[in-house]
Amino acid sequence: MKSATIKSIIIKVAFTFSLFQVWVLKVSAQEGYVAPPNSVFAAHPASQPDTLRRVYLGLGIGINNYAGALGIGLDIRTVPQLLMRLGAGFGTWGTKVSIGLRYEEHPGKTGWIYGLAYTNSSGLSNYKISLMVDSANTVVTKDVNLNLLTASTLNLTVSRNWVFHRHNEFFFEFGYSIALQNNPFVVTDGSVLTNTSKEVINITAPGGFIIACGVMFGL
Repeated sequence: MKSATIKSIIIKVAFTFSLFQVWVLKVSAQEGYVAPPNSVFAAHPASQPDTLRRVYLGLGIGINNYAGALGIGLDIRTVPQLLMRLGAGFGTWGTKVSIGLRYEEHPGKTGWIYGLAYTNSSGLSNYKISLMVDSANTVVTKDVNLNLLTASTLNLTVSRNWVFHRHNEFFFEFGYSIALQNNPFVVTDGSVLTNTSKEVINITAPGGFIIACGVMFGL
């Protein structure tokens, strides 16, 4: 009885997977996507034109950008409308790395792209900045030594991309970056920061509105 049940489950799983494979091939053919030769979803090379690129490499700049104030990005197409995004660069909070997913409404064409990403900024040690501090109940401005701690965010984005030379894209991106830590810094010289100074530091910390642009080259 137990053997028959296991056999029934295996048959159902195999049948479901076969239906999913047929669906992926159908969608891929409509979008002009060619699966890798070793993929279980690969079709006959002659049956699908190579109109989509699987890998894109490029540059990006911006505020709360997935690749920092300036960095590089890598998009890897998993299925026609879905790309995995990787980013690395430099920003106000040290080096930044990210990983996420992007959904294209019209793969390989000018249109809208929706994204979700996780970012991590390394922080900085012995960071010096001029801030207002409370000294004997008097507010004065002085250089303060800080350690900027590791900070992470969850980025929700909407992008508009414009295709040029068939496989390259210029994009403008906006959205919101949700900070996953509060006050990710430590004062190391004993200074007592005013609330205004804390707000200034938090403004420069990862998180907040996203405004970015960049270019990606299809490989």
